[in-house]
Amino acid sequence: MNDIRILALEADEVYSKDIKDIDKKYKSVLTNSLDLLYLRKTHKKDFIVETKNDFDYTNDILSISFSRVEKTNIKGIRELRKEIYKGFTLQIQDSKIDYVRYKRSSGLSREGKCLFIKKSLYNSMNEWSLCGLNENSELIKNDLVTFEAYKALSLSGIIGTIEINPKSILLIDDFEYEFKDLCINVKKQNNEVIAEEEITLIKNNIWDGEGLLDESLFQGAYKHQGMLYLRNRFFKSCVFNTKLQEFFK
Repeated sequence: MNDIRILALEADEVYSKDIKDIDKKYKSVLTNSLDLLYLRKTHKKDFIVETKNDFDYTNDILSISFSRVEKTNIKGIRELRKEIYKGFTLQIQDSKIDYVRYKRSSGLSREGKCLFIKKSLYNSMNEWSLCGLNENSELIKNDLVTFEAYKALSLSGIIGTIEINPKSILLIDDFEYEFKDLCINVKKQNNEVIAEEEITLIKNNIWDGEGLLDESLFQGAYKHQGMLYLRNRFFKSCVFNTKLQEFFK
């Protein structure tokens, strides 16, 4: 499957409905990912992909940047973000499309961007993305940054897929190592976020993201690889080619 180009818009032009030269704004890329595979598989009629100038593009997902408020009567980025996050409607070419907030990976977060999806696709894609988790639970509300990052893992670019029987996966407990070091400590103080250099207790999960995968699953193009970087919904792991079955014997 090929990557798909999507519109890269500024929040202020979306809010004001003042979007000029829209054909020149297909500058973001929706990479070949588990999200894209699922969209193609389960929404063959609703997920519309077209080809133009030798590249595939869709209007069903947008990338929006929050870097200015020039075309609005809103005072700041924070307020503009609140308004856009409520959802909006755009007239694109001959179609009028309703959009809602979709996902925001850690990379998009650093760039001040967020993905929005056609409203008719949202419920199905969000349910699939959550893996049965309740996004309104207190546990998630208390750590939204981590939750958003993990929810967006299935947007990661892939070169292929492998199938692993879930009953063949063994999970082991984390092991955290604690030590103190001089760090830039970011914390909340008097309702403000501050950064101070100080001695801080650090907890390091030394096996975080590591895995062992039996050699029988390194087949085809991966036969001679020593490691695969796997991602799925709420899952990421660097798995190493090992003779697990030989070890068990």
